[in-house]
Amino acid sequence: MIWSAFRPSDDPVTYRFNIPQNALAVVALRDMEQLADEGYRDRDLASKAEAISAQVELGIESAGRFFDARRRVWMYAYETDGLGHYDLMDDANIPNLTTLPYIDWCSAFDPTYLNTRAFTLSKDDPYYFSGRYAMGLGSPHTPKGWVWPLGIIGRALTATSSTEVAEAITTLAETDSESGMIHESFYPDGYWRFTRPEFGWANALYAELLFRSIAGLGATQLAVRGPVRPFETPTRTPNLVPYFTQVQNDGELNATLGRMLNATLGQMLPGIAASLRRL
Repeated sequence: MIWSAFRPSDDPVTYRFNIPQNALAVVALRDMEQLADEGYRDRDLASKAEAISAQVELGIESAGRFFDARRRVWMYAYETDGLGHYDLMDDANIPNLTTLPYIDWCSAFDPTYLNTRAFTLSKDDPYYFSGRYAMGLGSPHTPKGWVWPLGIIGRALTATSSTEVAEAITTLAETDSESGMIHESFYPDGYWRFTRPEFGWANALYAELLFRSIAGLGATQLAVRGPVRPFETPTRTPNLVPYFTQVQNDGELNATLGRMLNATLGQMLPGIAASLRRL
């Protein structure tokens, strides 16, 4: 597997092999293989990418999984040293274990993933928190007990139940800022206590969740050939509204994005023009 010093949250790792990051690396290497082969006709580079991805994949399967004796199931660890020691947790920052189907490592119906998800979204996970207004993944990056909207979004993006998606969107809508922006994290017993008034990463993925669930758009496939796990297909986020409403929502969301883009360009153009005049 690939050695790392930090997690997606920027926190230092406990063990050097972070499983979600290695899974994402396999997906990226497979894409690189196809791009090198079909796009650039560089078979040497394609072969190297293929060989490394196969090695990392083997490492995940052989050292990144463990048998949970209490549940009597196989599941993925968050981190390992490759010598039988594991960090059993999940972090809200993506890639994480909960969003393995989102990065196209596997399907949301994959047995090992389902076992893992049952752990990460439970009180057995030391970074899964709950309170009066929300429950979800947190992170050692912020105060203990605080929930990350990014974790709620990641759960919804990989859910197979429309009820679970609807509950997530309701929670996000009820705990966002007065301007409608999504926080980095908040105290689940008092969502008016939060870190960062808005978090661009969470806002972007919240928009993606809405496009999928109420506008009927499919997921962006990260792995060119589909999930890395054999014979599995990408999982579609459940739709929450009828087809005709999806079409209306799609048009409205795209129109809103267009207005935002025009406004941004309008603010940028005077500065660009001034820079050009100075050339």
